[in-house]
Amino acid sequence: MNQPVDLYSLQLIRLVAEHRSFSAAAKEAGISQSALSRQIANAELRLELKLFERTTRQVRITEAGAILLRETAAIPNLLEGALNRLREECLDIPPKINICLSSELSLAHMPGLFNLKSSTARIVVSQEKSPDLISGLGAARYDLGILADPSNLPENLAVTHRIKDRFALIAPSSDPAISFADCLNSDSWILPPPNSQDRLIIDRSFPGLKASMEIENFDLMIHLVALGMGCAIVPRRALSTFSRKKLLRKILLPVPLERRIIVAVPKHLKTSEHVGNFVAQILFS
Repeated sequence: MNQPVDLYSLQLIRLVAEHRSFSAAAKEAGISQSALSRQIANAELRLELKLFERTTRQVRITEAGAILLRETAAIPNLLEGALNRLREECLDIPPKINICLSSELSLAHMPGLFNLKSSTARIVVSQEKSPDLISGLGAARYDLGILADPSNLPENLAVTHRIKDRFALIAPSSDPAISFADCLNSDSWILPPPNSQDRLIIDRSFPGLKASMEIENFDLMIHLVALGMGCAIVPRRALSTFSRKKLLRKILLPVPLERRIIVAVPKHLKTSEHVGNFVAQILFS
């Protein structure tokens, strides 16, 4: 029995949605525009659904088309993963691990995560914002992701590690008399971006902080505080790799702040031996 949409048609639909253009999608696919149009029209006919709204000026995906692409996002990556597993296990090709790190992590987190011992796997590391990382894990683009624990983790992901990550308040050491109350009333805060998981944690305990800068990278935050640019709340672990600690002053927080770093893997993928070995060597718990 013929399926309404095969892998090839699905890829063409995805290209049209990405480019919002039949001509650009056809060029990338290496086929004529008329051939691509026939493929899309046949898929719509078999599905009995319209996937794109076409005008002389633009191509817009319909709600049905968006649902189709969302629910099938993992299929191409699952196939690629299966082919890679075949090559690794049957052709003795060195294995590869695709890891994605959240941009909320600090360089100081790396030693506890990349505790590799005699691994033959090739490590491919990407970095994305947490929402994109979660989406990539769900679509099987990555074998595992390391990120700040979100309030709602999708059901298609499993957590292998949860790591306590406490925060510290830092200020420039050039003002030795500065107190928490002084920081609280300051309008020179360096904070994570609004609606990020870290900002939500900070705002719950200390609402109304006035940000002069909003930065995602905690390592950069620490450097800017050392330059006298303001106060910041950063992971305590992130301070361990900063070499000019004399330029910073740690101030006791009246309310302890803590986040969790998690290591997450896709549930719908069977964990390969080399990914399992990598996860088992992570030092944090």
